[in-house]
Amino acid sequence: MGALDALPPPQRDALATAFGQQVGPSPSRFILSLATLSLLAASVDDRPLLCVVDDAQWLDSESAQVMSFVARRLTAQSVGMVCALRAPSEGLGFSRIPTMDLRGLDNTDSAALLASRVRGPVDV
Repeated sequence: MGALDALPPPQRDALATAFGQQVGPSPSRFILSLATLSLLAASVDDRPLLCVVDDAQWLDSESAQVMSFVARRLTAQSVGMVCALRAPSEGLGFSRIPTMDLRGLDNTDSAALLASRVRGPVDV
């Protein structure tokens, strides 16, 4: 939020209202999406940024649509986004961005991973 002041006033006001920093009418989803994209882009002046959204299946539909809007437009910025969902969900708007299905580790691989990182015995 340190780059908030660098945004154009309508975008700055939309984010400030959405985060409860000021009182006002609910901003349009488009302005809020554009403001989020602009804020992330303004945050990468000196180094790249990775935005991680874990448990994205719990996002409300409006927040998911904003994140999806932003994810589809990050190609020109030094910003990456990873959204982790337990299961694909058409209703959240993530269906138009690239996906990668990950499976859990089996007991043998889980034990090997723990053994490589934990000193001492591990009960499996």
